[in-house]
Amino acid sequence: MDNISEASLVKLIRVTLRPGHRKKYLRSQAVWNRESRLAPGYLGEFIGDGEQDEIHLITFWRSRADYESWMSGDHDRIARLAHAEAHYEGLEVRIVDRVR
Repeated sequence: MDNISEASLVKLIRVTLRPGHRKKYLRSQAVWNRESRLAPGYLGEFIGDGEQDEIHLITFWRSRADYESWMSGDHDRIARLAHAEAHYEGLEVRIVDRVR
């Protein structure tokens, strides 16, 4: 994550977990992380706890073009592979374009 300062797009995700699914969700998130790291322009992620059944994710992208390319390409493949939707009740996503 040494290159995080290169990020021009940050994706903030608040995940509301199904009760008792934290460990299962984190295993599925590990799949997301491993697969996403292969994407051009993906710079890394942070994962943190929120409330009892909540996790916060922050991902960093070199550019909006890299992010949009990943969304239109590998995103759905990774979603099928990870099966994370079985472990959460809701997602809140916010995209922040960095001002330089």
